[in-house]
Amino acid sequence: MGDLGAFSVDITRAKALLKKQHASTGQSWRVRYSKDFSKMGTNFMLAGYRYNSKGFYTLEDTMESYTRSDDWSAPQQRRARTEATIDQTLGEGWGSVTLSLVKETYWSQSQDMTSMSVSYNNSWHGVSYSLSYSLNKNTNDSNEDGESVTQDNQFALSVSVPLDHWMHNTWATYNLNNTKAGTTQNIGLNGTALQGDNLSWNIQEGLSNSGSGNSTNLNADYKGTYGEISGGVSQDKNQRNVNVGLQGGMVAHANGITLSQPLGDTIALVKAPGTHGTHITNQTGVKTDFRGYTVVPFVTAYRHNTIALDTETLPDEADVTHAAQVVTPTRGAVVRASFNTRVGSRVLMTLTRQGKPLPFGATVTTGDKDSEFIVGNDGQTYLSGLPQHGTLSVSWGQDASESCVAEYRLTDEEKKTSIINAAAQCH
Repeated sequence: MGDLGAFSVDITRAKALLKKQHASTGQSWRVRYSKDFSKMGTNFMLAGYRYNSKGFYTLEDTMESYTRSDDWSAPQQRRARTEATIDQTLGEGWGSVTLSLVKETYWSQSQDMTSMSVSYNNSWHGVSYSLSYSLNKNTNDSNEDGESVTQDNQFALSVSVPLDHWMHNTWATYNLNNTKAGTTQNIGLNGTALQGDNLSWNIQEGLSNSGSGNSTNLNADYKGTYGEISGGVSQDKNQRNVNVGLQGGMVAHANGITLSQPLGDTIALVKAPGTHGTHITNQTGVKTDFRGYTVVPFVTAYRHNTIALDTETLPDEADVTHAAQVVTPTRGAVVRASFNTRVGSRVLMTLTRQGKPLPFGATVTTGDKDSEFIVGNDGQTYLSGLPQHGTLSVSWGQDASESCVAEYRLTDEEKKTSIINAAAQCH
């Protein structure tokens, strides 16, 4: 809609089979509007939901019915929901303020819920902090005595302090939450470890003056090429829990099967033969397998996504023509990101003809005709993906006299270095 903002309408129809209940079907409408006032630093969002029948349950509601205890009861079925949010940036160094309003009505009874909140976020010398206040009100007029109102005021404080001076990628955190049920405080340490920050960990101690008492939690999660493993220990005054989880994904395609981390709705299949162990930039734990394939488990539908190889992690014997690909998938698609790789040695070759360096800017073509390189100063040319021996065709003009062919042979001893210095005569 241009300067008027963005507007969308969508319809969702869901069929759910809740635990120990019959299948139910429902439909919902959603209308959304947003407008960004860039000069003022203001963003406004408004969303309205209308549930046309009582049988609409989300996937979260359905899964919860199977994972919770036997006394689980279905959540109250929403009839309508309205959300409004205003984000306001206060200027450089002053943080931002967010105001939000949520109102819900339900099918099951004459009840409605209203939630209003305001929050402030900022950071100072790496220390980030936030303050928030919310008012939650539930109105119920189904009782015989008439309307009853329950109200809860909630205050929250959150502080995160980086500890990089002492420990790499580590933060100390403090959270305070005050409601009518009591006050809860959490003090913790969290961070990442190992190359590529594949391992994330968290230690937290909870202090509460409510019935739950104090608690301790230790958790760790490792993301690897072929999956994700997590584990943790938690303890409070009533119980102690130990959990271990292993999850991953598998993509079957024309070139075989590729294992991966847990898959999202829209994914990218990376093909880069000969680049085993190469990391994908901005993707924790994602790197190519022994065949040069991997999966980027989450990409954004209907948007340009840049899939890039981290060239610093390429094997010594491999190189790529272009290290980045841009893909634009549809929702739910498996989109390919194929890279043109060259497997062989990296060579800084000095090319001469009749004892003189070849002209600056001359074009060098490998024997397979797939790769072209440019001669630099003093006849030096950086070549990649070269086999142990072969020929190089060089040209710097249209005449037959302005071209030549050079033969080369690399020794086993030379191949032990990451970049080989060599020389060849062009005839």
